[in-house]
Amino acid sequence: MKFVSKNELFDNFDFYKQEFFNKKLFIYPTDTIYGIGGIVDPDVILNVRLLKKRFGKPFSIIAPSKEWIFENFFVKEEFKSYLDKKKHTFVLKPKKDFPLILSSNGNVGVRILDHWFQSFVEKLNVPIITTSVNISGFEYLERKEDLESESFKSFKEKVDYFIEDGVLNNPPSSVVDLTGDKAIYLRL
Repeated sequence: MKFVSKNELFDNFDFYKQEFFNKKLFIYPTDTIYGIGGIVDPDVILNVRLLKKRFGKPFSIIAPSKEWIFENFFVKEEFKSYLDKKKHTFVLKPKKDFPLILSSNGNVGVRILDHWFQSFVEKLNVPIITTSVNISGFEYLERKEDLESESFKSFKEKVDYFIEDGVLNNPPSSVVDLTGDKAIYLRL
């Protein structure tokens, strides 16, 4: 695993962009907790599932922009303002199929971060997979030093890059389903 600073990430954007497209796994900061993921690809999704020991539950994506969301997902007019909410994941119905390995029912959790890492995703101009860095049901990774614990040993061995941003120990994002007639919070 290589540790990468914000400056190194942006100074070498073309290299790290190619690494995403080469299906490398990244741990990266968000506006809540550290996330793990990579390009939206069945192989990458499977590798993250194996690391987390999480099967059957959906993963979310970080969208490059609100415009990208409107192009790729159905968002009812009355729900468009929800996309301005911070630290939220929005469950949306895609206009075209996403890999079923990402979602069991066809709907997809979509995020826009209130964090500097969002500008990297914007520059990539493609969505990336996002989920918490933990074995399903156990504590979240809060700092790079946590990688030394037994709980995160497999992440340290199998993830290619860790984009550093200090300690992140906020609650995970709220999840709101915007696919029906009413917005329904699935996690606050």
